[in-house]
Amino acid sequence: MKKGVFLAYGLILAGLFMQAHLHARYKFSGIERLRAEIDRQGREIERERFRAELAAHEFADYRGHVATLIPDALKKSGGETERYRLRTLASVVQAPDGDRLPLERASGLFEKGKARFRAETYEAAVAAFRGVIERFPESIHVAEAHFLLAESQFQLKEYEACLATIEAMITLFPESELTGFALLRLGKIYEYQDRLEDAVEVYRAVLASYKDQALLTQARLSLKAVEL
Repeated sequence: MKKGVFLAYGLILAGLFMQAHLHARYKFSGIERLRAEIDRQGREIERERFRAELAAHEFADYRGHVATLIPDALKKSGGETERYRLRTLASVVQAPDGDRLPLERASGLFEKGKARFRAETYEAAVAAFRGVIERFPESIHVAEAHFLLAESQFQLKEYEACLATIEAMITLFPESELTGFALLRLGKIYEYQDRLEDAVEVYRAVLASYKDQALLTQARLSLKAVEL
């Protein structure tokens, strides 16, 4: 009898241990997948930034070439109208490249934010990403800055602020895969708030709206966990 009771207790404890282990594994593997996706998206954005900078350099070279031809063209121009057009063109192609400084500032501030995010100093990361969004709204980093801002706010348990950032992403970047990953955080917040039906709707919306396989895998796992 005692042996049977002991065995029953042992089985119960083993079951509880396995359940806790699976829960922990799911939780932390989700974080790892999210971080891996952040790195993947970051590499993709870096490639896009490289293409944009290459195009900017090519345009600058072209502009410089045109500028060298204008003085000759002015000498050969036949009328005042043509000379006016050439002078107007000269004022454009010879203008100082003033847009490089904001671009460099935006990139520098964004990289600081990413470094702080990786170091898990989330409050400092929030300040940096807000700076990118507010001071450089035309920057190529704005979408990722929104995403990492939302993730930083989530880690700080600033859920209302996180919800506002995700809502902004839905409005500004509805088709971005980063918005899809932010929606997973929205679903998780709804779970914490015991709004399970809302969480289910969010996960289903992600499945219906995006094509990225890593994103869809996480959405399916999240949906399955809620529906159990």
